[in-house]
Amino acid sequence: MKVLARIRVAVLIVLLLSASISYAQSSSQKSHHRGVKYAVEGKFVEARKKFEEALKTDRFNLRAQVRLKVIKDAIAQRIKKETTVHLFKGAAYAYKGMSGEAIAEYSKAINVDPKYALGYNIRGAAYSSKGEYDRAIADFNRAVEIDPKLSVAYINRGAAYGLKGRHDRAIVDLNKAIKINPEFAIAYFNRGLSYNSKGQYDRAIADFNRVIKLNPGDVEAYVLRGLANEEKGRLDQAIADFNKAIEINPDFAMAYFNRGSTYGIKGQHDQAISDFSKAIDIEPRNAAAYNNRGAAYIRKNQYDFAIDDFNMAVEIDPEYTVAYNYRAITYYYMEEYDKAWKDVHKAQSLGYQVHPKFLKALREASGR
Repeated sequence: MKVLARIRVAVLIVLLLSASISYAQSSSQKSHHRGVKYAVEGKFVEARKKFEEALKTDRFNLRAQVRLKVIKDAIAQRIKKETTVHLFKGAAYAYKGMSGEAIAEYSKAINVDPKYALGYNIRGAAYSSKGEYDRAIADFNRAVEIDPKLSVAYINRGAAYGLKGRHDRAIVDLNKAIKINPEFAIAYFNRGLSYNSKGQYDRAIADFNRVIKLNPGDVEAYVLRGLANEEKGRLDQAIADFNKAIEINPDFAMAYFNRGSTYGIKGQHDQAISDFSKAIDIEPRNAAAYNNRGAAYIRKNQYDFAIDDFNMAVEIDPEYTVAYNYRAITYYYMEEYDKAWKDVHKAQSLGYQVHPKFLKALREASGR
């Protein structure tokens, strides 16, 4: 099992699996948050300075990029002060996880300035963060209708299509974004994810190469390129990519997890167990890491350790069907057939298709 990075939404919500924040990112976020606070208070010049500070520290801080554009529009009186304050009140609510209140503020901003494309883009990103992709797409449609050169709206609409599984449509939008701004790393990142999902791994690798060229510190791009290399059978290259991600961020659980999976494919189960253990140290509620470490223990015939891991996996996620299946297999090897059948039935009740060969072997061994 692999863990992929999620598609990134360019404004307001960056949908990432957890990773430690570097000093530069942390400093950038602090400046960014102060900028939002100033903007809510109507102190636009001070807000602009903070967003510029954020971008000096981290030029890939996408939220700061977009909000700086909003502030510049406000200072130049291209939008009303009331519009700006509503947009930043929405941002403040979004930080607190109050998505309904955030969307209400964005809607107020749109009502005041109904022809401001970024307002629709920002609200659309908020809808995406709630999983309301059709509403999000409607807002991004309106944004590009008003401003056909608004690259972030194409990126966000592409992200929404990608999250709906419509990868061909996502790629069309991301191509448009790249044509408008060839230096927008997030567009290559999301297009690479869509190519990965379509099994077009060479194209995915090319896009992740581009992301890394633009932003050499993007650990997720290395992980995604590693996964694409793994799919191409280039296991050593995949491990090299995961190694680079870990070198950049030693606390990035996703890199250890996927390197462990690749070691498992190579039959290096001790290394796999070590990496899954590191992922668990960083993310103790990572059910997939327990599951995969359990699978590695099966291959080393360490069944008690395997059972302990599968128990943890289903404790964390009671609907984790793969863990029930693996635990059933482990009980089969331990000749505890009643427990094996119980897990088979549990997995099946959750919609998991247990392999017919395993069912046949379990029937023969248990006499059922």
